[in-house]
Amino acid sequence: MLVVGLGPIGLMATQIAKAMGARHVFAANHSRSKIRIDVARQLGVDDVIEVDKTPISSYKFPRGGVDKALVTAPPYVIPEVLGVMNYGGVVGFIGIDYGEGRFITFDANAFHFNKLQLRASHAVPALYFPACLDMIKSGAVNVKPLITDTFTLEDIERMMKRAEKEKDRVIKAVMIG
Repeated sequence: MLVVGLGPIGLMATQIAKAMGARHVFAANHSRSKIRIDVARQLGVDDVIEVDKTPISSYKFPRGGVDKALVTAPPYVIPEVLGVMNYGGVVGFIGIDYGEGRFITFDANAFHFNKLQLRASHAVPALYFPACLDMIKSGAVNVKPLITDTFTLEDIERMMKRAEKEKDRVIKAVMIG
């Protein structure tokens, strides 16, 4: 399993993949976000590919590629991920972009002959929320390392500005009473 993008969704997905029996879980992220990489390692990923140093396409996966991948990064990453998929592999994506990164081009013949699948996700929180809460309550998903900041309602403006300005330091901010 490969998880591209170590935001809250990606970090939780690494844990869910392990809980569901994934033999290997790899993560990919920019090296500038050291805190996200450290949390991924703490959560037990096999390796983190720092994409600004090692392109995903040149990483040496144990089986030559991966069977499943989740892209939480912008869609422009998808073609490179398709290139590391094993025969019959499935790529899910939830990342979005509103600029040019929203467009992708890939080799449709390779996609077809390798029997790959590309699945978009538009999360439906009300549908899966109870199962998510159960995973957190049971300990299958540990959200504590993801919470980097807490703030009060009075500090919301400051926190929103900090989260935007320091994307590589803030994973998840939680408002407290």
